[in-house]
Amino acid sequence: AMTRSLQAQTLAAYAVRKLGLRRFAVVHPGDAYGMRLNELFREAVQSEGAALVGAVAYQPGQTDFAATIEDLRHLDLRGRIEAVFL
Repeated sequence: AMTRSLQAQTLAAYAVRKLGLRRFAVVHPGDAYGMRLNELFREAVQSEGAALVGAVAYQPGQTDFAATIEDLRHLDLRGRIEAVFL
């Protein structure tokens, strides 16, 4: 099985090297698992020379994501986000 760190590194490398993406956002559960994966993805993206523009957390078990999507849109007011890691 892939570790969280390896998952983050693999996804970041593919997104940056193969797809040419440079600016990312993360939407993650606001628990320890989600916060750690957000941190690992940020580190992986930065190690590829790209940037994590921001992150939006949601509550585990949440079913209405309207506010989460609005928070994500606020991060992208200047068109800075090229991809979202969920």
